[in-house]
Amino acid sequence: MASLGVAFGSNQSGTVPYSNETAERMDREAKSIVDEAYRRTISLVEERKEELVKVAEMLIEKETISHDDVFELIGARGFAGESDAAYQEFVHSTSKFGGGGAAAAGEDGGEEGGDRNNENDNKEEVPPLNLTPA
Repeated sequence: MASLGVAFGSNQSGTVPYSNETAERMDREAKSIVDEAYRRTISLVEERKEELVKVAEMLIEKETISHDDVFELIGARGFAGESDAAYQEFVHSTSKFGGGGAAAAGEDGGEEGGDRNNENDNKEEVPPLNLTPA
């Protein structure tokens, strides 16, 4: 496997306090995390394709949209997470729904992935994203 080129804990001379085997395991784990995040992103885009197309069409029309535009177009977020309190504070302090001007749409707090050290994960190809309207 090719190294991701990151040397965690390296000093100025370029040496690291761990073996090549450990570096390879770290690279595999980092790849696994990125691949899982990509798969989750693809899944969410496919799940929410209709809403995504609406937002894309509005962006083509208006070029810049606010949280309020997104809210009016597709409604409130369908989840509450760890970052929900900060999101609510942001919305109420910056939008017409709670007080100020326009704001960017909120973001998902994420989800922790499991432990994945399977050698076959490195050979699995991640599916391409298809946004062609149905």
